[in-house]
Amino acid sequence: MGKFDNIIVVSDLDGTFFDDDSRPAKNNLDAVKYFTQNGGLFGFSSGRNAGILKEIIPEAVMLNNIPSILSNGAYLYDFKTDTRTEELLLHTEKIKALTEEIEKRSSIVGFRWDSPEGFITYNNQLLSEFDFKEYRNRFPEYSRDYVFSQKLYKVVVCSDEKRIMQIKDYLPCLDDTSFSYTLTAPTSLEIMHCDATKGKALTKLKNILGLPHATVYAMGDYDNDYDMLLAADVAVCPSNALESIKQISDIVLCSNNQGLFDVLIKTIEKDIL
Repeated sequence: MGKFDNIIVVSDLDGTFFDDDSRPAKNNLDAVKYFTQNGGLFGFSSGRNAGILKEIIPEAVMLNNIPSILSNGAYLYDFKTDTRTEELLLHTEKIKALTEEIEKRSSIVGFRWDSPEGFITYNNQLLSEFDFKEYRNRFPEYSRDYVFSQKLYKVVVCSDEKRIMQIKDYLPCLDDTSFSYTLTAPTSLEIMHCDATKGKALTKLKNILGLPHATVYAMGDYDNDYDMLLAADVAVCPSNALESIKQISDIVLCSNNQGLFDVLIKTIEKDIL
């Protein structure tokens, strides 16, 4: 028996488990090892995909001892077996029509698509103007026909803040319930299958784990974490979280730069002793 038996923690990455340099603080990594070695169950919940995470944090992904929620809930991924489950794909023709309509409304917009082979694009130049710095000019560029022939989990729409908000405000006018969307940064908006959210994926994960009496902690800081925090037994956010996230959180702790996961585990340990 471990002191953290029947405790599950899922954590967002950017702005939560990661510091401002998009790296996990060492005390977070040490805390995950301590937590899992003492019976705790830990997984990530991120808008990023498996390939990117293996590349940027190889020392962290193998600490997951339960499937992670990736691509903002489009699938669950087991890093140890390299398998995806609960996959939710975009409807190809509908998302093709939607992106073409977005392009008609603004020529200054880039798209990054998440496929089984990783992120791909057909307009790297525009994408690189607004995407995360670490992603700029690094993804394979293909033809439109190739992109839309692939299995697609999500599309990330990148532009300046004003245009992103205009696109976000436009989407509800379509009255199309086949997709969901969420802001993941001021300059990026993600569009997924209607059932692909972190919150719905967390519910699936709990059912798969088959631990009805477990306590689930979820950690997040941004719009795409909102329904995940509501789905958790205990919602946790850093002090740098959006105000809307703080309002629904049960616990507000330190900033993401101070090792939020480490502080949470120490808080849980204090409560159970």
